[in-house]
This record gives sequence, structure tokens and C-alpha cells, in this order.
Amino acid sequence: MTMRPESLQSLRAQAAAGDARAQYALSAEMSVRGALDEARYWLEKAAAQDFPDALCTLSAAKITGASGEPVNAAEGVAGLQRAGDLGSRHAMRTLAALYGLGAGVARGWRPALAALRRACEGDDPVSLRQTAMLLFLSDPDDADGAAMIEAAAPYDGVAAGLA
Repeated sequence: MTMRPESLQSLRAQAAAGDARAQYALSAEMSVRGALDEARYWLEKAAAQDFPDALCTLSAAKITGASGEPVNAAEGVAGLQRAGDLGSRHAMRTLAALYGLGAGVARGWRPALAALRRACEGDDPVSLRQTAMLLFLSDPDDADGAAMIEAAAPYDGVAAGLA
């Protein structure tokens, strides 16, 4: 579903004025509309301002080769780390998965868990749920996992179902 014309016009004005959040949102809207060159333009503008979600999106594309991006795992991982440093919990969850799988980085549970622990900072519900699920793999009655599910449940439908 795309935005109404008046909303899109307002978003364009905010993006043109330099609002990184609006640039990122406009990038997403243009991507949905199939205007991929314009989507990429606004995504790069937002990333140039260190907008965490834009950095995360561009970095993931470097790892996967999405949108015709040349694969450069080292650059993608560095970008995800930067996005995580700027507050992107999604970037930290992605890094945790990469370390767990050994995809583009040396496989290691310590760095995977460290990234996931950082993602849980600030009580991010998705990160709490994912960490709880890992704890439940070794002990279905893990008290820390249960506390994480309880904390995430009001904000995450999957966690609510598990609770």
C-alpha cells in the first residue's frame, strides 16, 4: 500500500530539508512504488547522516548483494557494527545471526551472544524474545528466558503468544 499524494508531498519536503528519518521513510516508499533509483538516492542520503536504520539497510545489502550491491562482507559487517553503535537493534540482531552462522565473519558464539546482549539493551522486545528462545533451547524452564518473554510480551505479539 502506498501513501496518499498529500502525505507523500509532505514527506518529500521533509526529506529535501535534510530530515534523515523522512529520507529513510521516503526511500522505503519509493522502493514499494518500484522507483528503485530514487529509493537508493534517499537511502544513501539518510545513511550519510548516520541514520542507524539506513546504515543497517545498506550494510545488509553489501552482505547479501541485494539491489545489485556488490558483495562486500567486511564492509557490510563494519556498517552493521556502526549502525549498532548508533542504536540500531536490528543491526545487532543481524550481527548476532552472522556470527552464529559464520556468514561473512568468523563463526563464534561469544561475539554472537555479545551482539545479541547489546540488542537487548533498552528492552528491545524482539531481541528479548530471540534471546529467550535461545535460552529455552538449553532449558525450557529457564527463569531468565521467562522474564525476557514477560518483558517483551506487551510489545511483541510472538512473545505474547509464548507467554
